[in-house]
Amino acid sequence: MVVPYYSFYLYFPWAAWMGASDRHRKNGLVFFQRLIASAWVAFIIFLIFPVEIELRSQAYGAEGLFGMMMSALHEADAPYNAWPSIHVLLSILVVFFVRFVEIENGTWTNLRSIVAWISCALLVASTALIKQHYVFDGISGIALAMGLWYGWIRPALN
Repeated sequence: MVVPYYSFYLYFPWAAWMGASDRHRKNGLVFFQRLIASAWVAFIIFLIFPVEIELRSQAYGAEGLFGMMMSALHEADAPYNAWPSIHVLLSILVVFFVRFVEIENGTWTNLRSIVAWISCALLVASTALIKQHYVFDGISGIALAMGLWYGWIRPALN
């Protein structure tokens, strides 16, 4: 599950690429401004209620490349992670934005929907399965993403 976790870093260029066309540039700028502000909401919650992950000793069994990826992740990332999960929050918002753009373009298909949401679900699950977050962090990330998308980000897009 470490690969879906690392896939998080592909979401941002994906959203930037979708929002870069002349037709969607304004929406892309609005989305990224609000995406950054959404991250700050999660950061503020974390500063008020910091969480230390005490489950890392349970993350074992990966060998070879995946073991190296897991070790690198745990060495680079302190055991203090935000709730709601930033990975969950931002990845869901990116999928919502890509879906919005592709619906506007008439290119959002069932296959794209299945691939995008399964990939996102794997990323969400990976946050708990590789012991980077508690399950509650993911659930609160989903709730915050839904609230911010439908209550603040989506209404600002044309």
